[in-house]
Amino acid sequence: MEMKCVPIVLFVFNRLDHAKRAVEALQKNELAKESELYIYSDGARGERDVEPIEAVRSYCRNITGFAQVHLLEREENWGIEKSEIAALTELLEKYEACIVLEDDLEVGTRFLEYMNRALVHYKDEKKVISISGYSHIDTSSRKLKGQEFYFSQLTTSWGWATWADRWKLFDDKELNLDILKTESEQTRFDLDGACPYTQMLQQQMKDGYITWDVAWYFKAFENDLLTLTPVYTLVNNIGMDGTGIHYNNDAIDSNHIRNVEYAYTFDFPDEIKLDEAMRELEKQGIAKQKKRERRKYRMWKLRTIIKEFFHKN
Repeated sequence: MEMKCVPIVLFVFNRLDHAKRAVEALQKNELAKESELYIYSDGARGERDVEPIEAVRSYCRNITGFAQVHLLEREENWGIEKSEIAALTELLEKYEACIVLEDDLEVGTRFLEYMNRALVHYKDEKKVISISGYSHIDTSSRKLKGQEFYFSQLTTSWGWATWADRWKLFDDKELNLDILKTESEQTRFDLDGACPYTQMLQQQMKDGYITWDVAWYFKAFENDLLTLTPVYTLVNNIGMDGTGIHYNNDAIDSNHIRNVEYAYTFDFPDEIKLDEAMRELEKQGIAKQKKRERRKYRMWKLRTIIKEFFHKN
């Protein structure tokens, strides 16, 4: 497979500032001018969304710096779950791979180079389900000993890519939970308790609505597939500021960013196996993130109480 840039899929809604930052970060990538950009703009949930959505669309209609820009403006509100599944299914019937971003993700200047290189390198390695641009690892370079990439059991929705044949595994309707019958398998699925995926999946199944990213991770786990992950993140999540759907509390603005401009040489691992040492560092990184969130939440709660006190008096 020759080095040919795969299309980028970007999902936008009603956050103009976020969309601008996401696009401007992409434009700084050298390979942007060789890449087609597909932008999916979801419809309004109500009257309050109409004006900000039109502002985002007006901006998107004038985006340059890419090989081509395709803007799909939905009349109705599909929601991010339905929109992403439909868009990826549609595009991966046309292309052999694609890169996926949401409007609250700001990438480094070598993000597209990494994604395209990795997609070429592992195209025929069916053990690899996806390429991640984000890493949970948060530690000193001394501990990492020069390692650049590793294989993780975790998938991500924070800047990622996959191939058409892998996406065919996706299924959010028929999930065989028998593989999670034992406590040991549930523990492994939950990254040894670092992430409550089992509880999340069971609750979603009760509610009759499984989010695409949880279903995608389950399929990776079920089939014992791995995700190539950078040691140093190439993606900064700028959406944990109270403006998003899932992170809609401004107390949880605690994404800890490593150097998104790390000087990668793109020395990919040839052996495709779960990296147990990096798995431990992932767990530590997630624990640090949760600790930061709890600390920020306590501070936010305290400020809220103080404001309410002075407002009443």
